[in-house]
Amino acid sequence: MPPPDSAPQIRQSSSNELPQEASDLLSSGQFPQSPNVKKFLEDHVLFKGLDDEFLTTLSNSLQLRIYNPGEFVVRKGEIGRAMFFVLRGEVEVISEDGETILNVMREQSFFGEIGVLFSVPRTASCRAYVRCMILALTKERLERVLQLYPKVSEAINILAEERYAAHIKQTQAAMKVDFEDEINVSVTSEDLRKIPLFRECDTQFLHSLALKLNPAQYRQGECVVVKGDIATEMYFVVSGVAEVFSEDNKVIFAEFAAGTFFGEVGIFLEVKRIASVRAQSSTMTAFKLSKADLDEVLTMHPEIKSKIQAEAKLRFEQNQIREKSKMTNTQEAVTEIDVLRETLKQIPLFKGGSQSFFHELAMALKLRIFKPSEIIIKADEPGSSMFFVADGLADVVSKDGKVTFGEFGASTFFGEVALFYVTNRTATIRARTVCTTLELHKDSLKAILAQHESLARTMLAKAEENYKLAIERQRAVKILQESEDSHKFTIEDTIERLSKVPTFMKTNPNFIRTVALHTSVHRYHKGEMICKKGEIANDMYFIVSGMVEIVSDDGSKVFDVVQDGGFFGEVGLLRGIARTASVRIATNVCDVIQLTRQALERVLNEFPDSFQSIAIEADKRLQQVQTRKIAAENALHQIDSTSSKAPDILRKFITPFSKKSTKVVNEVSGPSEKKMTLNLVFKSSKKENMKVTTNSTTSNMSMGSTFDEPLREKKLQEKVSNLFFIGMKSKRK
Repeated sequence: MPPPDSAPQIRQSSSNELPQEASDLLSSGQFPQSPNVKKFLEDHVLFKGLDDEFLTTLSNSLQLRIYNPGEFVVRKGEIGRAMFFVLRGEVEVISEDGETILNVMREQSFFGEIGVLFSVPRTASCRAYVRCMILALTKERLERVLQLYPKVSEAINILAEERYAAHIKQTQAAMKVDFEDEINVSVTSEDLRKIPLFRECDTQFLHSLALKLNPAQYRQGECVVVKGDIATEMYFVVSGVAEVFSEDNKVIFAEFAAGTFFGEVGIFLEVKRIASVRAQSSTMTAFKLSKADLDEVLTMHPEIKSKIQAEAKLRFEQNQIREKSKMTNTQEAVTEIDVLRETLKQIPLFKGGSQSFFHELAMALKLRIFKPSEIIIKADEPGSSMFFVADGLADVVSKDGKVTFGEFGASTFFGEVALFYVTNRTATIRARTVCTTLELHKDSLKAILAQHESLARTMLAKAEENYKLAIERQRAVKILQESEDSHKFTIEDTIERLSKVPTFMKTNPNFIRTVALHTSVHRYHKGEMICKKGEIANDMYFIVSGMVEIVSDDGSKVFDVVQDGGFFGEVGLLRGIARTASVRIATNVCDVIQLTRQALERVLNEFPDSFQSIAIEADKRLQQVQTRKIAAENALHQIDSTSSKAPDILRKFITPFSKKSTKVVNEVSGPSEKKMTLNLVFKSSKKENMKVTTNSTTSNMSMGSTFDEPLREKKLQEKVSNLFFIGMKSKRK
């Protein structure tokens, strides 16, 4: 292969089209469809946010190179004079002897940036694993383009100096950094500008500060800061995850992922750390800014010193308030600004906010501690703020305080509608224990959003959507006002119901709250069918009052009932399969809460992290169903071997059950490694609660009926029932 400077140079005709040779290769079928090269440059750390015309010119300066399997792209020790983008194929980072593969860079990976910036020796060798199409940007071509854009040149030089300085410091500290991340693992002046304290500072000050940062790498479980130590530094996480934890009970208060910062009180005040922070991931890399280094840079920029002092004064006043409140260790930890920033990110309403936004929001919160039985908000009174529960428990109670509908624990929130709308409180919330809360007033949020216009528009749209859902629900509930059970339709009560569904038990409380907001209220009358056998199941139902029967095709036989407090249809919600039984209203009136599959999918788009816990629980529920299937088949085998006549009802129960279960197991076995799907679950009652009686009206299945499985006959012969459960017990053993 020719060296970098003499490689074939193939010019592009535009930023969105590859040169003719590349186009021919792509159209030949050897490579997939052509990408937008300019877009790749826009996403690179060196060129992000730069002049659009510059990026167009730069993309036209890239050279196309084709490498065959085993061919070297760069060799360790040679002077680097180009950077590379993997357009198609895979490139291996290998050991010096070429025997060990250290890493693999796949399509859309960049590497070799330090070579194009500083002409220093390569730190690793790279070779093509398969036939590769690679775009190269040589140092000479970059310099020619930069001569045409002096302002861009200055910006890149500043950025390059900061990233290279970080790279050198990491090398000197013998820190492990992957070859393709040589300039990615760093904190630049632009990163510092995202911190509210430094947002208005000039570039030269931030550049000087960035050069003062020092890297540190921590192994899993290693402490970054220790409770009680004097704070003298702040930290910027660039890779891995750190966590704030209690040394007393090991409770995790917050996590800091790449792109976050913590401990900034250390550069303002010499106070003791109120909580410990340790590395959660296998390794965690952070850059430290010490108070001494900040003070040194400030001597050269006195105009910024007053801003730092103003922030220090504000933090000092907050510390004074906390000290006067005589807070416990836990209360201190959960109300620390670092922790609050991360907690606020869990609230759907604030999704998409920047680090700066969350910091300003955390600083605007007002600490309020309520004693047991003290009212936090009262129904029908005007609202103008929302509350975050940092520690303790609060109950949603009736107006007279005698009935409890639900509860709020740590990391939950309420009252958010009042931030955007002039409306009265819809519920009374009372502290059950000492309850530590943070209050956000609508005026404070308005002032913050004035600095974040794009986020303000997004939040307003989200608030409007939630408000419409709430109003729609209130209208439906008004129809049921004459019912003594109308209070059971509140969002808080619905949250309680959802929390008892096994599939949702381990999900984020804010996920449950959002799902509750997306449910709807319905009333049915005696004899009405909620769903019929053979229909595609896309909903689950919670019985608020009344009772339903699970019946045969013609409605003449009742297999089971679900009463007040029970739910059914979880299978339909998660799988969208055909119903295997019909459900009919058994009482004069039956009020239900409905959750559709479409509504759940909308919520999962907001909480993608909750998908994993749902999928895991779904798999467990499926295993329970298969255990029941095997037990039922064993029971049938025992009967067939001792009697020429098995009861028809048992055959009716087992045959479709076996077929359906086998089909489902086949569908979900060997899930895709790329992404698990929601189509995993069959809902079944907890084994310890299962009981079959000859009277269906006393069935204990009401707390979670499984009518999506073939159901038991109203009257089973005692022998069959015993055999079935003997089989189940033996299987458990």
